[in-house]
Amino acid sequence: MKIVLYSDDSISSKAAKKFLLKHELEFEDVNTKAPEGACRLRKRTQQNQIPAFEIKKSHGIHVVAGFDNFAIGVLMKELGLKEPINQKTLA
Repeated sequence: MKIVLYSDDSISSKAAKKFLLKHELEFEDVNTKAPEGACRLRKRTQQNQIPAFEIKKSHGIHVVAGFDNFAIGVLMKELGLKEPINQKTLA
């Protein structure tokens, strides 16, 4: 599995990075403030919402945009994580 995080310097992007680090998941961080990062975000995810996670598995690619409770739930499922996460500890 490969994880790509499309992020900037926003609070939600920092929380997304903290989430991945807390679960000891390796990821590629693509800075969307840079023109090439923004272009890659649009090309790979078909959207501009950040943070965005691109999860590449053997059976395909799944994109999760945003970092709200719904997105966190989808991420937990896609990444095979069972532990509930307290979003306050990520901010």
